[in-house]
Amino acid sequence: LPVPPLEVQREIVRILDNFTFLTTELAAELAARQKQYEFYRDFLLNFNDGCEEEINGNVRLMKLGELGKWSGGKTPSMAEKSFWENGSIPWISSKDMKFNTLLDTQDHITQKALIEASMTLYPANSIAVVTRSGILKHTFPVAYIPFPTTINQDIKILVVNDEILPRYAFHVIQSKGKDILEKTKKQGGTVDSLDFQKVLAFKVLVPTKSIQQKLVDKLDRFDALCNDISSGLPAEIEMRQKQYEYYRDKLLTFKELKKEA
Repeated sequence: LPVPPLEVQREIVRILDNFTFLTTELAAELAARQKQYEFYRDFLLNFNDGCEEEINGNVRLMKLGELGKWSGGKTPSMAEKSFWENGSIPWISSKDMKFNTLLDTQDHITQKALIEASMTLYPANSIAVVTRSGILKHTFPVAYIPFPTTINQDIKILVVNDEILPRYAFHVIQSKGKDILEKTKKQGGTVDSLDFQKVLAFKVLVPTKSIQQKLVDKLDRFDALCNDISSGLPAEIEMRQKQYEYYRDKLLTFKELKKEA
C-alpha cells in the first residue's frame, strides 16, 4: 500500500473524515425523520381509539379481508429454464420486500411461465405482504406495487375494492404492522409464518374516500422524504456515499516513484 508522509496522511484523513461525517449526519437525520414519519402516520390513522363500527358517519372499522381481494402466489419450476431466461414479467419474493414502494423485482418470469405454470398476473397498485419468512421474527414487510406483477408462495397480495384507495390501504396496513405481527404470528415451525386467517380478521379504521385521499396526500409526501430511493434523504445518502468513494480512491492513488539505479 502506498504510504505518503505524515503531513499528507493528515490532510487526506481530514478530507475523508469530513465526507464520512456528512454521510453520518444524513443517516442520523433520516433515522429521526423516519421516527417522526411513523409517529405522524400512526397519529393520523388512529382517528379515535374508542371507535366501534362508525365515527360520525365518516370512519368505519373494517377487517383487512374486507378491503378487497387477497391472493397468494407460487414459484414456476426453476428447472425449466424457458420459464426464467430473458423473463420480463416481475415476480416478487421476500428478498424484494425491502422498500415501501417497489420499483422492480430481482427476478422475472417469461410469458411461457405465466401460461404453462398457471401464474396469475396481478394489476398495478396492489399491496404485497410477506406471510412466510425469517424476517417475520422482527418485521412485517408491506410494499406498494405500482406495476403488474406475479408473486411467490411466501407473499400475499391485496387488490383493493372500489371504496378503498390503494395507497390508503398500504399506509394503514404498514402502520399496524407490529400489531399484526404480534397477533397473527404462528408459534413453532422451522420458518416464521403468519396465520393468514387471523390477518384477514385484523381490523383497521377506514374513512370515506375523500378523507382517505387527504391522508394519502400528506403521508405520501412524508414517505417520499424518508423512504424513496430515487428522491429524498435515501437518495442523498447514496449520492454522498458514491462521492466519498470517488474522492477516497482519487486521494489514495499515488504515482509510484521509480527507484534510482
